[in-house]
Amino acid sequence: MKYSVTLLTLLLCLCTGYVYADPELQLVSKEWDFGKVKQGELKSKTFFIKNQGFEELIIDKIHTCCGYSVNEVSSWHLAPGEKASIEAVCNATRKMPGIDKKFITILSNNTKNPQLKIPTKAFIVEQVGYYPRSKKQDKISTGQLSNAASLSVDEVYERIERGLQVIMFDIREKSEYEHKYIPNSIRFARSKLGNGNQELNDLIRNINKRSIIIVYCASGTRSSYVTSKLRKLGYNAYNMQGGISAWADKGYPIIMGPKLLSSAEGIPIDLEEAYEYYYLLFNKNTQWIDVRGRAEYKRGHIKGAVNVPVSEIERGVGSIPRSQNLIIYCQEPGCGSASSAAGILIKNGFKKGLVRVFHGGFHEWKNAGYPTEK
Repeated sequence: MKYSVTLLTLLLCLCTGYVYADPELQLVSKEWDFGKVKQGELKSKTFFIKNQGFEELIIDKIHTCCGYSVNEVSSWHLAPGEKASIEAVCNATRKMPGIDKKFITILSNNTKNPQLKIPTKAFIVEQVGYYPRSKKQDKISTGQLSNAASLSVDEVYERIERGLQVIMFDIREKSEYEHKYIPNSIRFARSKLGNGNQELNDLIRNINKRSIIIVYCASGTRSSYVTSKLRKLGYNAYNMQGGISAWADKGYPIIMGPKLLSSAEGIPIDLEEAYEYYYLLFNKNTQWIDVRGRAEYKRGHIKGAVNVPVSEIERGVGSIPRSQNLIIYCQEPGCGSASSAAGILIKNGFKKGLVRVFHGGFHEWKNAGYPTEK
């Protein structure tokens, strides 16, 4: 009898330990409250989560929507008992006065609750003379599609809100897409067009030519090329101005994942270092790589730079020197193409210590009056 009781106790302990061995995502605050936010204001606030379980918690994605977005996550992997901070943003540019309640959803390996919905709210304070929708936006919302080949993120979101059939094409590379993307978008890498149009034709064959196709990339540059291709084929395609960066800044629905590992990122340099050090002192040992499109490169580029568009960087690794300093740049500050290209090179065996990203881009270089050529 004593043996049976002991065995039963042991089994209960084992079962209890098994049940609570999994990771468990817990909110430090049950509700993410931004407090008072004025109409037209962007307000950021930091909230905390904790792994209350006994195994490593892995955050897979974060799904935001309707004026709420996430800027930064301190850690996507949490050891048992570890906390992480999440910087969230409330964008009240399109919100009406009063209490605004939405949800931010965290997807993780928490087996009990793999999709944790976090109640998020703000009290939107009316601004005298402020209107969430301008007369121009009202005209867009009730009028027909314009003949322009591009639309702003507000115009795109307006059409989705109205229930129009909108197909979103994300033409960035896989590493960019996995970091963040717009829900329900279809990924078709711009680099695939280098092999001909067959894959694109296979993708769009069953799409009605009257449907609205929105094409986006990081900032709106690469997507303009794909948009022109689709329009030449007779499709109702529009380039989304500002790309996913502008979309995220507005707080429109987005799905976020972990950033590129720091070990796979190029070393960032500013304008002063790019010019004073690598252009003047060590230019003979430096290769400048312009990853913009051919047309942009022909209109003007940093003197001595070679053009390897980001969509062709993986196929062109054999022609890029591995023993020189590589300075990679694109059009303007915030353009993600240069960082993506650097990541591709490092993943293909280039030494991280030789791969640098000039984030100021051609725009900053030209404005400083530094050497350019056509």
